[in-house]
Amino acid sequence: SFNPFSSCQGPSLKNDIESLAIMPGCTLEVWDHGGGLADAMEEEEKSANAGNYKHSKDLYKRNKLAFTAVGEPLFVDELDDDFDDMDEDTESYRCKCLNV
Repeated sequence: SFNPFSSCQGPSLKNDIESLAIMPGCTLEVWDHGGGLADAMEEEEKSANAGNYKHSKDLYKRNKLAFTAVGEPLFVDELDDDFDDMDEDTESYRCKCLNV
């Protein structure tokens, strides 16, 4: 059976995310446009610096949120409380977890 806490894979939740749960050792990135992840991966393929620059630019332009849970789960109960512009506007995401 599928355990949602053992993987970063999940169903398509385009524009229907209101809260987030990030497990320890994981980093979750969410973009407000469908090509956000593809654009990030394209830059990362060029070089680590190009990927880092794209990451910083997306954060600065409020096109992306990034969360890392350290030691315990991190919960964002209501996106519209602290990240109103991303509420109901999340179109792509990526989750990376370390083997802990």
